[in-house]
Amino acid sequence: MAFYYLWLEREEKGGWFQSEEEINVGTWCLAEGERWGRVRGKLPAGNNIPLPRIIKVMEKEEIKNLEAIKSMEKEAYRVCKEKIKELLLPMALVRVKAEYNRDKITFYFTAPGRVDFRTLVKDLARIFRVRIEMRQIGARDKAKLLKGIGPCGYPLCCAGFLKNFEAVNIRTAKEQKLPLDPFKIGGWCGRLRCCLSYEYPVYRELRKNFPREGNKISLPEGEGEVVKVDILRGKVTVKTADNTLKEIDWKEHQKTKPFRIMRGRK
Repeated sequence: MAFYYLWLEREEKGGWFQSEEEINVGTWCLAEGERWGRVRGKLPAGNNIPLPRIIKVMEKEEIKNLEAIKSMEKEAYRVCKEKIKELLLPMALVRVKAEYNRDKITFYFTAPGRVDFRTLVKDLARIFRVRIEMRQIGARDKAKLLKGIGPCGYPLCCAGFLKNFEAVNIRTAKEQKLPLDPFKIGGWCGRLRCCLSYEYPVYRELRKNFPREGNKISLPEGEGEVVKVDILRGKVTVKTADNTLKEIDWKEHQKTKPFRIMRGRK
């Protein structure tokens, strides 16, 4: 069993698949889930990681069929957009996908609420004479389908490795002391970025070892109030009784037993 890196043309991304047969780089293949693409790389057998299977190497006629599918999807997208405008439907078409055997077309769209698309489905079924499925998706699913580049310079996480969307709330940003600016913490989809949750558990764990803003702590020169905490740098800014701001290394401060006790913790 060898592993092959298959570049999925329609999804515009790659992934690892497994096959018992030897496949040359550049070969067109059909994989599980009606996914197809060309082999770009190969790894020898060596572990038991479960991966989707490559079903078969595609023949010339099957490769030609892929072009027919692309043309079908392009035409279906154009026609559907015109029909939506004609029927004045409150929906926005995102993407169209046709099945490998071209007996079904799925239309992905976004809308602010429920949409009565029965007339639209009838018109599309009459034109293309295949099964029609309308699938309403959310903002994050839209970003996943359309793909794009994030502010980090890499492809969107949702269009790459993320399998499920986890809830991300504003507290996640507050805990990490991030600017609460929608343009800085918002994603391509308009929601909070999924990556805000990646380091959040680490911040919460580290936070346990630090005081919070407003806490009173003991210093050699007397009592001080915590006004700022920088977890990554391990620094705590304290305002002393004479309103002087003093930055201290919290780890070193904790080693000084007479001054390590915190008071007034919120």
